[in-house]
Amino acid sequence: MNYEKAERRIQRYLEEVEEEGDDSADENEEDHVDTQDDVTDTEQEFSDSDLDGYEASNDDGTQGQQYKGKDGTHWRSDPPLLSRARKCDIIRTTLPSVTPETRKLKTVEECWRYFVSNEIIEIIVKCTNQNIRSIKSNYKRERYAYETNTCEIEGLIGLLLLCGIRKCCRMNAKDLFKTNGSSIEVCRLLTSEFRFRFLLRCPRFDDKKTRVDRLKSDKLSPIRQVFDNFVSKSQKGVTVSPTVTVDEMLPEFRGKCCFRQFIPSKPNKYGIKIEAVACAETFYVMNMKVYVGTQPEGPYRCSNKPVDLVPRLCKCILGSGRNVVTDNWFTSFELMTTMLSEHKTTMIGALRKNKKTGSC
Repeated sequence: MNYEKAERRIQRYLEEVEEEGDDSADENEEDHVDTQDDVTDTEQEFSDSDLDGYEASNDDGTQGQQYKGKDGTHWRSDPPLLSRARKCDIIRTTLPSVTPETRKLKTVEECWRYFVSNEIIEIIVKCTNQNIRSIKSNYKRERYAYETNTCEIEGLIGLLLLCGIRKCCRMNAKDLFKTNGSSIEVCRLLTSEFRFRFLLRCPRFDDKKTRVDRLKSDKLSPIRQVFDNFVSKSQKGVTVSPTVTVDEMLPEFRGKCCFRQFIPSKPNKYGIKIEAVACAETFYVMNMKVYVGTQPEGPYRCSNKPVDLVPRLCKCILGSGRNVVTDNWFTSFELMTTMLSEHKTTMIGALRKNKKTGSC
């Protein structure tokens, strides 16, 4: 430890003074004490002339070595005794916790209604009924295509979540409504098989009449309003841990979509690529971005390079003293330099040995 080295060094100085026995020293002479102002920079700074003649002394009496980098930076084999971490390197010790907006939520239903707010449900009901009215003429009986309401949409979302928990996503819809006791009973109590299939066909999340104009500037316009509302609630609901991770996920999707991705290394291979920032301790996703390729000219067009994408995803935690962990696709020397110098945020990332650290 540093204080043990200092103690041994002081003891050695005292022994040398006793051996010399210099009695001619002035008793009234003031001792010279080196002090360090607390308001100065937290790291020791040395000039080039001081470093040129510097030789570090180790505990065993050997001298440390000095190195000079290509950029002119001086490195020593042993750290200085009175070094302290910079402010941007001090990670916050605040534990993950809820914010005042979610502190009063107690039950599962209250938590669910916070993230899937009434505003989101109303948008889905309004746009779904608009679609039902446009296809109602395709059914012989009116009772086959009657409009939905808030209660039915909430029940449908809950049923889909239950099927996901029970890992029924690959089951045929007929198997969910069997009467021989092998199905989930709540499915038959909630709705019929015909109505279930009909509702899965009809949901919409935007006004179809204005979609064509909105697609000219935003490829994600069919779900933009609902998606941004959900992400906004996620950012305000929880305070994340001192360490967050930036990674991508590929939820399975094989439907018709202009930005559907094919990634052979992923378990699902086909799906919608989503870049997300999550808490490293609680796995809580605080921010997400759907990858849609190059956006048309407009307010949603931005760079998809990692050096621009990572600061944009971590915007709400920049400068808070947290540490960002990334995989080899996001990591680059340019990104780490930008995060530290411009945003005062540290990073840890994986690198491939055949990847240039300066590339993006």
